[in-house]
Amino acid sequence: MKFRNFLSLVLILSLNFSVFGQGINFFHGTFDEAVKEAKAKNKLIFMDAYASWCGPCKWMSSSVFTTKEVCDFHNANFINLKVDMEKGEGPSLRSKYPLRAYPTLFWIDPNSGKKVHEFVGGAPPETLIAQGNVALKGFDSSADLKKKYDEGNHDAETVYALIKSMNRQGIPSQKITNDYLLKAKDKTDTLSLKIIHEGTLGIDSKAFELLMANRGKITNLLGKNAVSEKIGEACRSSLNRAAEFQDKNMLKAIKDIYSSEKLSDIPCFEKEADFIFNSKSPDKSLNAESSFDFIKSCSKDETTAVTKLIALNSTTPQGSKTSKNINALMIKIGKKSKDEVVLGTIADWFLMKKDKKYSVKFAESAVKINKKSAKPSDAYQKLLDKSKSL
Repeated sequence: MKFRNFLSLVLILSLNFSVFGQGINFFHGTFDEAVKEAKAKNKLIFMDAYASWCGPCKWMSSSVFTTKEVCDFHNANFINLKVDMEKGEGPSLRSKYPLRAYPTLFWIDPNSGKKVHEFVGGAPPETLIAQGNVALKGFDSSADLKKKYDEGNHDAETVYALIKSMNRQGIPSQKITNDYLLKAKDKTDTLSLKIIHEGTLGIDSKAFELLMANRGKITNLLGKNAVSEKIGEACRSSLNRAAEFQDKNMLKAIKDIYSSEKLSDIPCFEKEADFIFNSKSPDKSLNAESSFDFIKSCSKDETTAVTKLIALNSTTPQGSKTSKNINALMIKIGKKSKDEVVLGTIADWFLMKKDKKYSVKFAESAVKINKKSAKPSDAYQKLLDKSKSL
């Protein structure tokens, strides 16, 4: 049963609602432009080779690439690219990067153009991140650079390469950055400005202070987008610390900086910030309310919204204000949806809640749409019959 499989995947992936984020930042441009960007940032290219008709590809886009852990990992470590391998430049790329099935995920060294790693098929978040780490190990120079540093080579070029490599590997680099900035007499030369930029990991750091003080010079050196992205990354990184220590002053500072910088989608960032902050709060009702606000305002599509609502419902006390809001939003989505899988999932969800009225309503809608499809299925009719028997 197609929608039942969808729901099962949702439930498996959604045991902890905190995994959801805004989505991977996919590069908008050609493959060659992505290579240029990856070379400039010393990152691997992560290429999602997909086809428009591929079901697992759609599932990856809506339910895996949107999880917070996957977003954070991929945005920090790769230049991410989606390529329809049957359209545009896709067919020519297939000759260079052959594939057996969709989706195929490639990690590519921008310097050599060679494939570092490959994974075929859909994958849940933990598997995707594990595969990404395999790729990074094939592109990791941090151990050699750290050995060089420990032997006394602290010149700016080595420090910059080391910090960049450590950041790519998720290895704490703040001490290396701070030690360099403490000793550097001139902090405005080209390499020092790059170190300040790369070493900025949060808003409560010396590197961030220097980034803002030398913003004009760093912008001239690396570009406006690189500086804005770094400020956004620093805000997001600091959110986790603010949440861990329930530091409301830091939360306010993060929101103020993000807003004053006019970074992307400020309202959604603020709701996400509240969601992350409240996820560590002992007040579970507050956590649920901010989670619901985030879903309602910031889900990119109805599939994503339904996925997240089901996950949130699994941790929300039934009968609570948030539980009632979830029901209301599910009903609203169902009334507007023209997608049989979404409708079937919502109907099945209401069936599990023993709500005959809405289970029947949305199962009937799913049956009606499915009958007009190229491959009708009796699964929706069985769901409708089961709903009517409540």
